[in-house]
Amino acid sequence: MKRWAILTPLSLIFTAVVACGGGSTLSITDTPTPTTTTTPSASSVVSPTASATPSTAPTSTPIAAIPLGKLEELSSYRYTMRWEVIGAPSLITDRLGRACDLETIPSPFVANVRGASVDPDKLETVYSYSGCEGELLVTISGKEQWVKLPGSDVIGPTSFQGSLDDVNEAAAFWDNQVTKMSIPLSCVGEKEVVNNINTQHCQLTDGSIQQMAALFDVNIDKGRVQQIDFDAWLHEGERYPVRVVIALKGLDDKDKEISVKYEMNITDANNTQVQIQAPQ
Repeated sequence: MKRWAILTPLSLIFTAVVACGGGSTLSITDTPTPTTTTTPSASSVVSPTASATPSTAPTSTPIAAIPLGKLEELSSYRYTMRWEVIGAPSLITDRLGRACDLETIPSPFVANVRGASVDPDKLETVYSYSGCEGELLVTISGKEQWVKLPGSDVIGPTSFQGSLDDVNEAAAFWDNQVTKMSIPLSCVGEKEVVNNINTQHCQLTDGSIQQMAALFDVNIDKGRVQQIDFDAWLHEGERYPVRVVIALKGLDDKDKEISVKYEMNITDANNTQVQIQAPQ
């Protein structure tokens, strides 16, 4: 059985996917034309609960640079995240491959994370990766944490000295990266029901290449990017993310493909039935 280890949060690794490329540079056109972003199909990224059902016809007036809600404003929620990476760079190889002693990183490399957060200080996260047997469970409650490796007993409680903001995968990505970048999203007025929640579909359109480059620290060079899509379905009132889908595809400086697909879903927001218990 492959040995697991505690990892750097995946949300902190996405920058490495698009910035490093194993020593290669994923390039961006010097004078980009606005990209036309299409709604990803259900088959592009696996989603455990989600169906996006249009509820009203779209209007023609875009809403630019809307204020974004934060996950930290929710009292509780569940989330899922999925990464699918082709052309994994050295930083992904070093961190994720070492997680379970993988000698070769599968391509595509798939990482699935699911978890729950309950205020003020409880967090549960379950990790599974391509090529790694079983799942890694990490539970935090106050200043204590438990870890359960596949096929082994629970380790803990041990002392937790960190910040939940740094280890909560969903909040680390959305609250600590997306909202702090003040990314201007264009919401065309199309309202959809996603994860049984009324949402507004928003996208990066004009200037999306520059925004994605800034968000994920891509080194702008000469034109090699083939696709950049960023779609967010925001809660109609509170503007927190109900679903986020990102697609990035291009060539490195050796003409090898780099592709990243990412999806995050938020469910059971402010639901008192979301509870976290120490693993047995």
